[in-house]
Amino acid sequence: MARERFVCELKICNLSGRSESESTIQMTAESSLVSIQVAIVAIFFITMGLAALISPHFVVGFFRLSPVHPDSRNEVRAVYGGFGVAVGALLFAAPFYPGVNGGVLLAVCVSLLGMAGGRIVAALIEWPGQWPVVFFFVECALAVMLLLDI
Repeated sequence: MARERFVCELKICNLSGRSESESTIQMTAESSLVSIQVAIVAIFFITMGLAALISPHFVVGFFRLSPVHPDSRNEVRAVYGGFGVAVGALLFAAPFYPGVNGGVLLAVCVSLLGMAGGRIVAALIEWPGQWPVVFFFVECALAVMLLLDI
């Protein structure tokens, strides 16, 4: 786990400097670090999101789609772009909120598995080209990375 516990001891003395009035306060804190595997998943989402915001044609070109109308480019920027950046940012922010961190990781993991599951259903209907198969394995790998950190 990336989150480590540490204890720090702080001594507080009164202004007179008397040792008998010295007291000790123990504080326990949890560091808020993002694990390597969560960082990889977050970077994947942010990279995909920024690419979609900047160049919708690039992102959907893998799947032989062509966003020729402003409405289709808007949809790619929203769903692949804005959503991807938001999910990546959420993965980086979640450790700072220990009460929800596990839920965030689980929700993103289930979302990735849902995408992979949708690809299985699509492949049963009609076999896809190379890139949907590649992304099936990418989505499964990213989901496993998150699952290992929960």
